[in-house]
Amino acid sequence: MKKRLLIGLSALIAMPAFSQVVVNEDVECTTKGTSIVGKRHTCDSSETYTAPSGHFITKQPSPSFQIASSNGADNRCHYELGGYKNIGFGIEVPTSITIKAHAKGPGGIATGRGWTRCNFSYNYRLIPDLSGF
Repeated sequence: MKKRLLIGLSALIAMPAFSQVVVNEDVECTTKGTSIVGKRHTCDSSETYTAPSGHFITKQPSPSFQIASSNGADNRCHYELGGYKNIGFGIEVPTSITIKAHAKGPGGIATGRGWTRCNFSYNYRLIPDLSGF
């Protein structure tokens, strides 16, 4: 059983690169303008993407992101993997990703809006058939 499990894990990890698809997505949020009395606003935005049927979102390479554009303070990008599916031998793989952006307006008086635009990149690949192990 341990040998089969190792072979199954090797098959999952060593899948050919051509079976992997790279996806690029953006998410952004924009705050209201800072008021004339200095009140700042925040915003949060998120988008959830699901891998096609029979595919999973890879953890290696892990999803990556960068802040493409920002103004204000507390500009953040992050993601959460979800929709875990058991593919056998107790192995669970994520089938969805939620990408998120957060911003806080700039300090001062009537200084304008804050925003964050995040570029995300993630991969998905075919769920291997482990039924023969």
